[in-house]
Amino acid sequence: MRDHHRFLLQLHLAQWGALDAAIRAVDREADARIAELDDEEDAGQAPFCEMIARLSMMPGVSVLAARTIVAEIGRDMSRFPTAGHLVAWAGLCPAQNESPTGQARGLTAHGKKKSTRLRKGAPWLKTMLVQCAWAAKRKKGSYYQAQLY
Repeated sequence: MRDHHRFLLQLHLAQWGALDAAIRAVDREADARIAELDDEEDAGQAPFCEMIARLSMMPGVSVLAARTIVAEIGRDMSRFPTAGHLVAWAGLCPAQNESPTGQARGLTAHGKKKSTRLRKGAPWLKTMLVQCAWAAKRKKGSYYQAQLY
């Protein structure tokens, strides 16, 4: 190892330390803001800390992911009549792209199912939920890994 290698390693370690300190500062600030929101208690609403703790117990959901999910959805779930409405709002419900059946036109051919993409939705929430699903799938010994392998 030469002097320029040592210099580069010191430079990288200093950057790593600065980024780590910044992340810790953001986490402390987020914790403080969440505590403030919980102090402004809404009647009938669960505290943010409790919601984040419950979500982070799920496989694949970290504390950061739980914070993001709660920040995007909020505490008031009454605006979503069913879980399906929430899934559609998040943009995780595939579109129905099926052509009319041939029988409707007097033919015997069946309708064709076209390839579908996920709908546009809440971009931060959709991205986070997809990442959580991937993480849950990779967790060793989890129910989700057993379902996929």
